[in-house]
Amino acid sequence: MPLSPISDPATERPGPLLTCKGISKRFGAATALEGMNFVGYSGTVHALLGENGAGKSTFIKILAGAYRPDEGEVVIDGAAGNFRSPRDSIRSGISIVYQELSLIPDLTIGENLWLTPPLPRIGKGRVYFNRKRTALAVDEMFTALRVLDIDPARKVREISVAARQIVEVVRALSQKPRVLVLDEATSAMPEAERSWVLERVGHIASTGTLVIFISHRLPEVRSIANDVTVIRNGKNVLTCSASSATDDELIEAMLAQKPQRLYPERTSPVGARALLSVRALKVPGRVRGVSFDLREGEILGLGGLEGQGQADVLMALFGIARYEGRVVVDGEPTKISSPQIALRSGIGLALVPEDRKREGLLLRRSVRENLTLSVLHRIAPRGMIDRRMEQDIATAAVARLAITLDSLDQAAGTLSGGNQQKVVVGKLLATDARILLFHDLTRGIDIGAKSEVFRLARDLCAQGHSIVFYSSDNLELVHMCDRVLVMVGGQSVGELQGASLTETQILRLALAADHVDGDVGVADAICESEPR
Repeated sequence: MPLSPISDPATERPGPLLTCKGISKRFGAATALEGMNFVGYSGTVHALLGENGAGKSTFIKILAGAYRPDEGEVVIDGAAGNFRSPRDSIRSGISIVYQELSLIPDLTIGENLWLTPPLPRIGKGRVYFNRKRTALAVDEMFTALRVLDIDPARKVREISVAARQIVEVVRALSQKPRVLVLDEATSAMPEAERSWVLERVGHIASTGTLVIFISHRLPEVRSIANDVTVIRNGKNVLTCSASSATDDELIEAMLAQKPQRLYPERTSPVGARALLSVRALKVPGRVRGVSFDLREGEILGLGGLEGQGQADVLMALFGIARYEGRVVVDGEPTKISSPQIALRSGIGLALVPEDRKREGLLLRRSVRENLTLSVLHRIAPRGMIDRRMEQDIATAAVARLAITLDSLDQAAGTLSGGNQQKVVVGKLLATDARILLFHDLTRGIDIGAKSEVFRLARDLCAQGHSIVFYSSDNLELVHMCDRVLVMVGGQSVGELQGASLTETQILRLALAADHVDGDVGVADAICESEPR
């Protein structure tokens, strides 16, 4: 049954704060937006949903003044808002937090925030950085926004992706925007940080700001949004109140088809043989002794609150972080001191990194080049690339992983998020790696692509691969993993499997091990206990 759109706003609400009428944008022969309409009201949270490539990013860039629409108009608070530049957008009160981080890595957090008004500046004609005044202003800002455990004096490159995203949100909130756009702002965040963002969203909306909230996590949308707009193929296909549509109806609107099962069935048994054995693994200052066996065909999850050493275990196993302890691969003791050693024949251990665009792909290079980058020594043993071998390897990877693309020669950065992630996996599989380390595999990809990536992971296990799986989303750990090790303070504090593997139990172990006994009841209240 089709959903009913929201009733006529004029009869139920004051005039809209933001109105977009018939917005169209084309890039050559490709149409990114076609006659899109959008109406947003002050004091509300309006979720914007759609697959990657549906047109959300183009719409945001029009609001940001980075693109100008070919047709249509943007009206903000009754005034024309077809911006000629990002400066026009900012002056109109629009602030945007993009999924792709824009902080300067070699500056401190405070220095990055200083670059954005309204932090204090001095000087006439020129702008001078006043370290003391800026530090006081940033401290006041962090206190007012209840930002904990982030030191403004640290360089951006020294903090986690989740912490960087928090800083991006702080920077946007500091501008006191009339329209705040959050583009997948919570995609890299564990539970505590997500809760902070959602609380801030609710607070700023209550002051009269319109928040446009983009997320692929429907539980977040349910918890915070008043209204929902779904974009498909550049068009607005559904606008309704958030309470009037079920998850399946929203997914069907996004995909133009009935939703499939998101998480695949476990159809292949886990082998008895340990493909990877780790004993007393230590990373100075980060991991204090972790031991586990990873069996053939198994997905082993690393769970717990963010920043408890899970990522450091992956970095150590891939040779990026120095470690102490014993690592045995397929019965053979080995010392992994570099990624080159991890990837070489006989070890076959590969990492899918947290940030695929910065750490996993050469975005401007072709898909073919990216898929064969890890085996250059094979396709160019004497310095000259064997083009036929390169083509064969890339073609086989595209077929094996069902990568959707126009041509092997197109730039990797032009693919959707899900297909980019498949290219990263394909690049590593070309090395014949048997042990895969997945660091937040589905960060920033849409629901349809998540389903494909999850099925890919299960298919790889059925083919004899084994996976160490870290995710900031506990629900993914519950449904994808055969076992989960919960980590606190760089140590494993428990193992969950079978009926005990639930979101509640993961959080209970994480909190109880941190001696926060009173919080166990809170965990029961905020997490669903779902059987596998």
